[in-house]
Amino acid sequence: MIALLYLLQFFFRLVFFLPVNVALAAMNTVAWVVATIALFTPVNTMIQRNLKLVFPEANESQLAKKLIHNLSRSILELLCVPFFNHHHMQKTVKFIGLDNLPQNQGAILLALHTGNYELSQIAISGLGFSMVIIMKAEKDPLFKLANKSRTCKGAKLVNVLETDMYQAAQKALTEKNFIGTLADTGALESRHEKLDFLGHKVPVATGWLTLAQRSGCPVIPVFAHRANGLNIITIHKPAVITKENRDQVFHDLVKISEEFIRQHPEDWGMFINEYETKRMVGQ
Repeated sequence: MIALLYLLQFFFRLVFFLPVNVALAAMNTVAWVVATIALFTPVNTMIQRNLKLVFPEANESQLAKKLIHNLSRSILELLCVPFFNHHHMQKTVKFIGLDNLPQNQGAILLALHTGNYELSQIAISGLGFSMVIIMKAEKDPLFKLANKSRTCKGAKLVNVLETDMYQAAQKALTEKNFIGTLADTGALESRHEKLDFLGHKVPVATGWLTLAQRSGCPVIPVFAHRANGLNIITIHKPAVITKENRDQVFHDLVKISEEFIRQHPEDWGMFINEYETKRMVGQ
């Protein structure tokens, strides 16, 4: 598998010497082939089952098909982004609310596993912002390949399995970096609270909340979804967390996240993870 991915990446290294539209068309064609194959595998059935657990009234077959196509596009984009220039990025990514990113100040960019969240962090670092991505990466060739893409536009990585995440994040914020972190998995392995989310009592991580309060740096929700062939990256207004407003801001951010998922369930990569989906609904 890993050998095939490296071979595919080498192929695209050559393809991206072609005109921008031709290179992107080739990338998207391969993504469509991958998605079409995946629709005939057990992955499709699993995703439908997970969707039904969270959205029992939804058309799980249709949503699963869209999600698989979205995920396939995201995988191919992550594989090819080291070869992107400014023109490729312009035709792949659209920012909404870019002015909400502060200049010369550290901030916590809070994301979900939606759309091509990986590309959103890469694209922001490509704009010249200093980005530190918090992640959990096993020693696996797949992670090694993905990490080359994550850092291709200048972002740095902090692996929580190798580094004290809290200390590393504090240092990065002090040095006026953006911290990119995901809020919708791994809550039970860290500080968390249980809140109403999509009709279930869901454990929600709170480590980032404490970090924001102690550092004085704002929290900025950054959500990605796919529309009209583009990755739409929506950057919300910053929220500064204090002892007095902590609970209110926390609940507001959870509600913003919940509304986003309700509007874009076909973009939530959570549904490819059966363990996390079942844990979310209490099974």
